[in-house]
Amino acid sequence: MQTMSDTTRHYKYQGIYKVAEQCGLNPSPATQRQMTDSSDRCFINIKRPVYKTDEFIKTFQKEITPPRWHARLGLYLRNKMKCSKRDLLGMFPIINVIQTYQLKAFILGDFISGITVGFMQLPQGMAYAMLSNLPPVIGLYMGFFPVILYAILGTSKHLSMGTIVVVSLLIGSLINDRFSLHEDSVISMGPRLFNVSTSEIFPENITISPEKISQVGIEKIKFAMAVTLISGITQLLMGILNMGIIVRLMSDSLVSGFSCGVAIYIISSQLKYILGLTVQRYTGVLSVPMTIVAVAKLLPKCNYPELLLSIVVMVIIYLVKVYINEKFKTRLLIPVPIDLIMVIFSTVVSYYLKLHEKNNFVVIGDIPSGLPMPVLPDISYAADYISQSIIIGLVAFAQSISVAVIIARKEGYDINANKELIAYGAVNIICPIFNCFTAAGALSRTTVQFSSGGKSQIASLFGSFFVLLMILAAGPLLRPLPNCVLSAIILVSLKSMLKEICTLKRLWRVSPCDCFIWIGTFLAIILTTIELGLIIGIGIGAATVLIRTQMVRPIKLGTIERTEIFRDRTKYQVTTPQTPVIILSYPSPLYYANVEVFQTKVKEKFAEFNKLSKNKSADNNISTNSTCKELEQYYVIIDCSAISFIDAMGAKAFKQLFLDAKQESVSCLFSCVNDSVLSVLKASDVFETLQNSLYVTTYDALMAIELQDEDV
Repeated sequence: MQTMSDTTRHYKYQGIYKVAEQCGLNPSPATQRQMTDSSDRCFINIKRPVYKTDEFIKTFQKEITPPRWHARLGLYLRNKMKCSKRDLLGMFPIINVIQTYQLKAFILGDFISGITVGFMQLPQGMAYAMLSNLPPVIGLYMGFFPVILYAILGTSKHLSMGTIVVVSLLIGSLINDRFSLHEDSVISMGPRLFNVSTSEIFPENITISPEKISQVGIEKIKFAMAVTLISGITQLLMGILNMGIIVRLMSDSLVSGFSCGVAIYIISSQLKYILGLTVQRYTGVLSVPMTIVAVAKLLPKCNYPELLLSIVVMVIIYLVKVYINEKFKTRLLIPVPIDLIMVIFSTVVSYYLKLHEKNNFVVIGDIPSGLPMPVLPDISYAADYISQSIIIGLVAFAQSISVAVIIARKEGYDINANKELIAYGAVNIICPIFNCFTAAGALSRTTVQFSSGGKSQIASLFGSFFVLLMILAAGPLLRPLPNCVLSAIILVSLKSMLKEICTLKRLWRVSPCDCFIWIGTFLAIILTTIELGLIIGIGIGAATVLIRTQMVRPIKLGTIERTEIFRDRTKYQVTTPQTPVIILSYPSPLYYANVEVFQTKVKEKFAEFNKLSKNKSADNNISTNSTCKELEQYYVIIDCSAISFIDAMGAKAFKQLFLDAKQESVSCLFSCVNDSVLSVLKASDVFETLQNSLYVTTYDALMAIELQDEDV
């Protein structure tokens, strides 16, 4: 039975009664006159019943019969099968890019950044293909086919698809596990995998062809293509099923720590090329510190001309970017393409000074010409490696999406993780037809594409066509280009990523937990591997959430004078209650990890009432009346407005608290319970026990207590 209570709620605004109308409260004409005569403040009187939750639901909730699971599944599938013109265009982001492309503003920057990244694709592609235990020419194909496909399907404006170290290592480890080394194979793993000159691998004037590759080499290619196909199918299915939510697990602090850690990882891998050293390749845990130690031991043997050229290139690029491009960016029509200028300059200098012959510079060398014939991959080649192939697909996605998110946040545009998954899947399903292995976004090339003025996916198209041109015709022009120049470009492009360390001070001031996530992710990247470090970073982020929910303590609330507004009694001037009631708010979800903490803290309030009952202290007894009344019944109101969800153990905790309170002569009431929490209470048969103790608002519960006291 509903009990009517004349409750007066006073809302104070600096305005007139129209504020009340905007809030949907529709004051009467008499109230309007009162509001306009009260120094421009609104005083709104509301008269309504005191609602218990069960009564409120029966009166106002719509009768909605939820569809059965198979009906929901059918509706979901029908919605997925619908394909409007807008959805069709959304599958190809390049269409929107072309429609909104600002030709004069973007074309030159896209062209320069595309060509610059295209230059980087050539040596990196061949070196990382060798790292995968595949012919270097496969790396050249990786600089064309995945890049052009992603430019059509991807949502990132700057992501450079192709070969990356992590995926190359994983593919290589699978190939080594699947095949034993064979002296017949043309593929050999040497210590200088990252600065291999093509002239050391292919004799001059010889174009690679399948006939030149041994049977073992062909089998390895087929196996890699099968692994890639499985990885692509995995990514595509994840995208269709909207499983791109993994990107939501990467907070700003995690991405910042990840980017800074990867910058150190890249620096350690490029130092030996800057110094002209032949250093043993380290992989796995502690590979970064071991590489740095190995480079330090060989410093006396460094190639000083290579070091000098690298330093000159880095200094020039840095000075131009910082003191010209950034300082005068409002006056320059386009940024000075210093990366491309340095590539051309270094190539010319290397050619005329014969740096490769006289000073032992490692240069790009000859580039094999020609494109492969399309061949459908046979998935049966990797039938025993399906789980490993799925992991490679997940690692490639995690690496690519993290790189895309880093740049997108800097530029202020959004990345659609599900569309990205579909794009990665399509790339890794189609590209194996052209002898490509699993493609992913490379941080170093993406950073260069971003920092050299790239504005859209058109830059990737320019880069891919440049690589195609190099493959088909213009390879000899790049033969004198020193590899150390490309490493110098990579190192300078890491400046913005290294500056992320400056965010630590702000993070510590704002949230020590975020600072801990940053440091943990950073150290994990450096001390383990990139993919493992990213997983550890996500795990640290999840652990901090669990820990913080366990550290939450109930807040004792009080009412602001003559209102129904409840605030923390330790921080606000609240009305001193005179009824034996404690109002508690628990600002956290209630689930298995923090149920025990919640119960313990609430039961401590029951103990306060026991102490109150024994001492019979008039100072601790409260009532809404001016006269103090001694009552045998005590109350605890748990404000559930901040409890977003509960699980089965949380529902059980509600019931147990109610029963324990009853034994202590305390009435435990619950208020502001949202619909999702109510559904769990009903499903776990707790609602029937708490039915008469659930109120729509905390003020309803307080008024109900006062009405019961008046009846007594």
